[in-house]
Amino acid sequence: MKKKMVMLFVGIFVVVSIFVVLLVGQYGSSSIFPDNTPTIFDAEVLEVHPDYLLVQGLENNDLNHRGTFTIPRNSLVPGSELADSISQGSRVQITYAGIVTETYPAHIYEVISIHFIE
Repeated sequence: MKKKMVMLFVGIFVVVSIFVVLLVGQYGSSSIFPDNTPTIFDAEVLEVHPDYLLVQGLENNDLNHRGTFTIPRNSLVPGSELADSISQGSRVQITYAGIVTETYPAHIYEVISIHFIE
């Protein structure tokens, strides 16, 4: 009797394990790895630093883009109008792809473009 119960539990464990592996393989990859689709949001520059900009997402953005973000300063083309005149209070539109860290402030690594907005 005891041997049958152990075999039943082992069998259930194997079936459940296979189901979990198949489920993670089907749905897990899309939530773990971003699809690198470009995303656009509007922000106000809070601080300008030599290596990065600190920006605050505007209220017209979706909820995920209303927070505070850092973006690498090397995203600005050296000598461009934007690089030369960006300052605290500037309003910009940021296009990015890839991962955004879940830290405070969030960090965007792959900035595609930054433009002034009114």
